Amino acid sequence: LKGVAADPWALPYGSMVRIPSVGFREVDDTGRAMRAHWREKGLYHLDVRFSEVDQARHWGVRELLVDIYRPESAP
Repeated sequence: LKGVAADPWALPYGSMVRIPSVGFREVDDTGRAMRAHWREKGLYHLDVRFSEVDQARHWGVRELLVDIYRPESAP
């Protein structure tokens, strides 16, 4: 349940990200906005999954520096 969406070309499935105030999350999903930001602007766009809608609303939209850990098999 606690994963993130990203463009798999930028961050392959199975990559881990450490997000300030959230912790470690695995890249396990994608979406149109995530793909567009990477392919058009070269920006990582992560969509953090929360268990409750209120948590997501409280989190909102943020620009943050995150740590990225790619799987060993990733290019």
